[in-house]
Amino acid sequence: MTVLYWSDPKAIGKDSFIFKFNNPSHVVLRDLTLQGEPDENLPDGIGGAILAEVNDVPGSRVLTSALSAGGGGITVAGIGNVPFDNRALQINTATILGNNRLDAPGFFSFFGGNPAEMTVGSGANLIVQDTWYEGPASRYITCLDSANVTLQSSTVAMGGWHGNIPDTKTTFNLEDCQTQTAILSSDIIRDIKDNVSPSVSLNLPASSTENTNLLMHGLLGDSSNFGSGHYAIPTGQQGVTNSLDQAFFTADPASRANYLFASSLSYQLFADNSGLIPSWTFQAKNQGHQELSLVRSALTQTLDPARRAPRLVSTITDPAKTDIQTYHVNVKMCPLGVQFVLPEGTPATPSCCGLSEQPL
Repeated sequence: MTVLYWSDPKAIGKDSFIFKFNNPSHVVLRDLTLQGEPDENLPDGIGGAILAEVNDVPGSRVLTSALSAGGGGITVAGIGNVPFDNRALQINTATILGNNRLDAPGFFSFFGGNPAEMTVGSGANLIVQDTWYEGPASRYITCLDSANVTLQSSTVAMGGWHGNIPDTKTTFNLEDCQTQTAILSSDIIRDIKDNVSPSVSLNLPASSTENTNLLMHGLLGDSSNFGSGHYAIPTGQQGVTNSLDQAFFTADPASRANYLFASSLSYQLFADNSGLIPSWTFQAKNQGHQELSLVRSALTQTLDPARRAPRLVSTITDPAKTDIQTYHVNVKMCPLGVQFVLPEGTPATPSCCGLSEQPL
């Protein structure tokens, strides 16, 4: 594998990337390590890995396979017509998918790997399938304003599983989001830390409106105080039930969201210094509105052909379209990370997600 190092003595802002692609028609990067420059004052180093302009027209494509995006993660700004197909992604920092065109909100898929801290907005479509995240991040998906989200057949273990890191955020932040979200057949894990709140995976507050549509079905919810150093078995059946519900899903009675939480199990584990590890598995309490239209629309979303497992990679020959592919690219110590933006001179679109309206 070839190693390329970032070097820019003048640190010229937007040009401080190892690779910068100006509206390319076809690019393939394969078997590379892209490494930023160490700095004793900056633990994450200096520099960026890839800055790529993408022609935002139907038929363009961005594909990553076995991309390890350490440092600055992945940022997509202003692109709505181009599907982003990420396979076996390895990442340890935030992924920002937003600032998309309102008439073409964008489509992002993650098949395999361990994505986390994903932020979506402006109606973006996000699917996460067959992934496994287990690490220090406290939040998995945040919807800032509107998005359609599907999580399927995945394991999500947030907030320092085994009690190593205090947890102060919910796994999914959909509270004020106009969304249709389906969380299906997945393992949702939270730690119960002493005097740390919330431990709940998803909360619908009183401010949630009828524009929030949520289906949670066929889940296994794990919660634990493992590592907290004392025996914490709740006394009585009522205490156990409350703890199980708390670690999974809550909805304020005043919430106007349309939701159904059903057919799920809660597994709870407790430990003390003696090494005793008692556990319980319970049928989680069904909650919400058993409306056929809600279930049908959420499941239809998951069956959309564009949202299914990865398809074969075909060749794009039209020079007016962008085709970017990366295979086995490892990014290290690059706080600017991997960024995909519109070509310079493209008209600005309404901003979202805290990103600039203009290309970087």
